[in-house]
Amino acid sequence: MEKCPPLIKALTFLLVFCFFLGVSMDKHVRTIPLLVVHEKQVFRLFLSAFFEGNIVNLVVAIYMLNTWACRVENILGSKSFAFLFLQLVVLINLVVCAVTYSIYWYTKDSRYLLYSTSGMYPSLVALLVVNPPSQPVALLCLPISIPPRYVALVLVLLSSLLSLHVPLDLLGALVIGALYSMIYKLTDGETILPTSYSTFANNKFPGKGNNLIPSRLASVDKTPREAAYCAAEERRVHPTENISLL
Repeated sequence: MEKCPPLIKALTFLLVFCFFLGVSMDKHVRTIPLLVVHEKQVFRLFLSAFFEGNIVNLVVAIYMLNTWACRVENILGSKSFAFLFLQLVVLINLVVCAVTYSIYWYTKDSRYLLYSTSGMYPSLVALLVVNPPSQPVALLCLPISIPPRYVALVLVLLSSLLSLHVPLDLLGALVIGALYSMIYKLTDGETILPTSYSTFANNKFPGKGNNLIPSRLASVDKTPREAAYCAAEERRVHPTENISLL
């Protein structure tokens, strides 16, 4: 069970608080391309992430925050996670604005400029692409395990089927998440480090690193990122049972 870091706790509280506040505030914070561009209401690019549209979205967002997002903050630290999360939120909404304006310029149909987005779900999907689960996921208690790298894609497909339309914000989340996964160079779907395990091991034990298993490094002084890396390698060598979503 992942330790719940402080920023995840704060985001969870903020989501619940904004959900009840959203009855009167939702329309004032949604990301609507027409208002973001023409009215210069850029605050919508960030604030809209904290206002969920319904109780189901709220429950799913809280669950994803306290499982997969929790792991990312434990690895990166609160400051780096906050910076990454802020970038994902804003960039996904910018992608939505860019796509809707492109469609408007092509079709001359102004209805596309009123396309609105809100909620943290797209950003959490992007985090799933950046840092996939370490184990296959059994979705909705079905006897089918989804490979870690495809979990985000399956969630987007399910959302499309349930909403009966193409979710531009979720498609943007997949694109932005894929770009950031290349920047952060994930290792085994678990940690984010610039170097490989064998490189780290060789640095600590010249000439012997390739023959050492992660548990042999337990007593070695490590930075927090190196410690997280070794813990991830240990879990890879000794995998646990499949995890389940809902």
